[in-house]
Amino acid sequence: MTNLSSIRDHISSSQKNESVDIILADDIMKLTGLGVDSIVGLTKRLSKLPIKKDIVLNVLDFDDTLYSRFNQLQEPIFQDNRGSEGNRVIRQIGIDNFVNKFYKKTGAVIKLLRILENQNHNHRSIILTAGEMDLQKLKCEAVGIAGNKPKVVVVKESKSKPMKMLLEILESGYIPGKIIVYEDRPEFFLGSNGKTLAKMLGIEIVVDHIFLEQDDTTKIARIDQNIF
Repeated sequence: MTNLSSIRDHISSSQKNESVDIILADDIMKLTGLGVDSIVGLTKRLSKLPIKKDIVLNVLDFDDTLYSRFNQLQEPIFQDNRGSEGNRVIRQIGIDNFVNKFYKKTGAVIKLLRILENQNHNHRSIILTAGEMDLQKLKCEAVGIAGNKPKVVVVKESKSKPMKMLLEILESGYIPGKIIVYEDRPEFFLGSNGKTLAKMLGIEIVVDHIFLEQDDTTKIARIDQNIF
């Protein structure tokens, strides 16, 4: 098994202090859940990617960021059944029936929907959402987000989002010059995680904590911005 000190040559060439390299490797472990050997492989692959400084990658959450669940959660059946129980209720109702009732393009957050719709060669967007694959993809399709423009990426748990984002970057073949994350619950991109991602990629990462208007959930009440 490779030990932490062996990662020094594989992290970032800009990290000149060996103690910083070891700390960064430990932070990557916490962020990704990977073992040391896998971290070496990941950082090697990232280090070979070019940085395209003119490209911005927008990473948008879906539930309560791009689309509010407020109306859904007013239903007594969902007030009494949250989390996995809520998913069970959705299965009983029928996924198609559920999506048809609660999701439509006019209910999406206007500002964020425009970001998705106005992609060009300098602005690329992906939806990165947590939940059940079939349900999340149907929600996205219902509000007009289908196919690979933008790409819809689903993970089981929110804590897996940072690692999945790194894998999407590897798949793209380049590192964008800047990443903007839009999230109503951004804790897995904040603090040491945000700093670690920025160091790994060598770019600026902006995390926009989204708060929606209560009276009109298609509008943003405020954004708390964090820059790493």
